[in-house]
Amino acid sequence: MTRILATILSIAVSLACTAAVSVIDFEQVDQRAGLMGYDSAEALLDSALAEVKGDKLLSCVEQAQKHYWDLTIPSHNERLMMHLLENVVRRDDLPDEDRMRVEVMLEVGGVNKLGEPVHDLEWETVEGANGRLSNISTPYTLLFFNDPDCESCHKVKERLDSCSTLRTMTENGTMTVVAVYPYDDMALWKRETYPDYMLNVRDHLGAIDNDEAYVLPQMPLFYLVDRDKRLLLKNEPSLNRVLEYLTNNKPN
Repeated sequence: MTRILATILSIAVSLACTAAVSVIDFEQVDQRAGLMGYDSAEALLDSALAEVKGDKLLSCVEQAQKHYWDLTIPSHNERLMMHLLENVVRRDDLPDEDRMRVEVMLEVGGVNKLGEPVHDLEWETVEGANGRLSNISTPYTLLFFNDPDCESCHKVKERLDSCSTLRTMTENGTMTVVAVYPYDDMALWKRETYPDYMLNVRDHLGAIDNDEAYVLPQMPLFYLVDRDKRLLLKNEPSLNRVLEYLTNNKPN
């Protein structure tokens, strides 16, 4: 297990032992984001946090972690979680022990931040050719992190095989879809097949598993980047949400 993922588990266990009383209505923050945009939602979050005493801030972080960092629920939201953490860590009244935990969480969340260029991942194809993310020039690139041993990955892959939206975008040059295997079992990887419109690659340098260039709490996960490799969607388990984003954000 990598250092960062081990840290995530350690924090989760520690926070689970904290007496948590929800003092922020995160659903109201979500509604504000949907109706008025993120700037308004972040202002509402800041206002609510200003009413929380320093020794209760970690309880708010715990509630936010459950609401925004649990990838199994629809409300997961990296941007709002990072905004909350950045607000909390600046508080002078945050106890030192709690500050250390929040700083580690910021470090974890800061690996490939939304809106910023992602790590330039290098890879090897099944045919033995080398490539890298920065060499792709299409308006969108969708990274599909997966493991052939993962049952959920197979189910998502079946949906990808019949996904007319991604196939059409690939054929008309607006999308490149890359299936990324992050581990080193080459025999397992080479036995696996993927939809013909996808590029099948392996992280042969170990940037993900060893260097923690990408933090993957589970699999499968999608990362969506634009032409400049700025991160648009991060650690997204839902193909539906990827397609919703693409429907609402046409490529330039």
